[in-house]
Amino acid sequence: MQKVFDRWGSKRRAQLIHDRSLDETTYTAMPAMLFEVGFFDNPHNADLLINPEFRAELIDAMLKEIEQIYE
Repeated sequence: MQKVFDRWGSKRRAQLIHDRSLDETTYTAMPAMLFEVGFFDNPHNADLLINPEFRAELIDAMLKEIEQIYE
């Protein structure tokens, strides 16, 4: 995923593994993953998040990460 952010010029650094327990992933009855890929709090991230090409690339990278976990 980081390669996608780097290619599109995002200053955001992907954190692929979070070391804290989060309610969204801890207090659930099923397996859960949380992907936070950007926020609309700055213009650059907002532009990326509304770009369909960026979203498609990012989704593809996310799926590859998930596949690697389950291999």
